[in-house]
Amino acid sequence: MSSHRGGEGTPMRSDARRNRERLLDSAARLFAARGRDVQMEEIAADANVGLGTLYRNFASKQDLFVEIVRRRYLGLIDLAERAESIDDPAAAFRAVFVGYLEQAECDSAFQLALLGGSDLRWEGVEEQKALFAERVRRIIERGVRAGVLRGDLTFGDFPALVCGVMSTMYFKPSPTSDWRRHLDLVLTALETAVPQGAER
Repeated sequence: MSSHRGGEGTPMRSDARRNRERLLDSAARLFAARGRDVQMEEIAADANVGLGTLYRNFASKQDLFVEIVRRRYLGLIDLAERAESIDDPAAAFRAVFVGYLEQAECDSAFQLALLGGSDLRWEGVEEQKALFAERVRRIIERGVRAGVLRGDLTFGDFPALVCGVMSTMYFKPSPTSDWRRHLDLVLTALETAVPQGAER
């Protein structure tokens, strides 16, 4: 799915593209502030476009959530590519794991989309998710082979681990909740296979 294409694969006009980006920016901001209770009419008004324009671009709030996630994954693919180029396998894993969460920290709408339940549809995000997963899988496998990560760690664990830390980031379950401490505890557990005195 390309944000630069209109119906039947035709390029979007510049004004239509600007309207689409305004809608996404407004939706991300309102979802981050108020969650899924935000109404489509409010999003259109915040973006200063008509309701018809909103529905021509996004048929539902779910479609908006999916596009927010897709945009974030484009940045995560770049992050994973940079992490994969790091020679030290332990540092490469930390770069992608910590970087993922640091990118999410400034995007509460992305956090909400991932933590909002199993009803999130992924049509239009599969390609981006697959590209990201391919790179992270290689990073994890390299770390396991090097003995710097738990021997039973797989990419299948990655979504649950990052979402666990993200839940602390988003929900703040107690006044003293600190997602970075949660992150440090998780990383320490994952790196227990590092031989004592080994180079990190």
